[in-house]
Amino acid sequence: MVGNLPVNEREYFGSKSLAAQCREIATAAMKEGIFQAALQVIRERGFDGLTMDRVAEVAGVAKGSIYHYFATKQALMEFIFERVVSPALERAKEVALSALSPVEKLRAILVEWFTHFSAYRGIFETIFADPTIRHFCSDARRSKYSDGIAIFETVIREGMEQGIFRVVHTQVAAEVMVGALVLPVERDLESGRTRSTEAWAEKLLDLLLWGLASPELAQHSSKDASITRARPAEETNNVAPKGA
Repeated sequence: MVGNLPVNEREYFGSKSLAAQCREIATAAMKEGIFQAALQVIRERGFDGLTMDRVAEVAGVAKGSIYHYFATKQALMEFIFERVVSPALERAKEVALSALSPVEKLRAILVEWFTHFSAYRGIFETIFADPTIRHFCSDARRSKYSDGIAIFETVIREGMEQGIFRVVHTQVAAEVMVGALVLPVERDLESGRTRSTEAWAEKLLDLLLWGLASPELAQHSSKDASITRARPAEETNNVAPKGA
């Protein structure tokens, strides 16, 4: 009953007619069925074997129903990509807004990504290995990369505000982090290698937190002009640590 729903859900459903609510539920259920059917076809026949006829047959619906939601094969692949990647991003957003420390947030996000990749490895193999699919999903990939960068920027800023992270250009740091997540996945898909999720997340976290500098280099860097630099003007938009 609506009266027993949380406030935000009461507001959402209360603003829509019953018919509109039913249509949304039916649409979501149909798209989920199409998604699961498309995944099955891809696993069994690959991208070349993905046809609207086969998806409709597996989903148990008329082909016209597939075209009602996805006018082209490209639109269907973009939806599949969104549906596969979005849960990991949603979880990362939840972590970024949680009460964990910035370091623990980074660790949790890394573990979540590699765990998610392992669960959907077969689909990622299709998406990343096939040049046609990569082209089809290019816009969706850029959008998801931007979402990931924004999530990392949130955590980095929080760490700088708390004095845990040094002052850096948040966008550059976040782009490096996203790249550090994507490239290992692509290399694993090319080589067939499987990494330990926890171990790889810890190795990557260590590198992200401490960089390449040895303790001795960090200790003496302020005395060595060859490894110091003036902070670029564009970094002034970042928040300095407390007490700075």
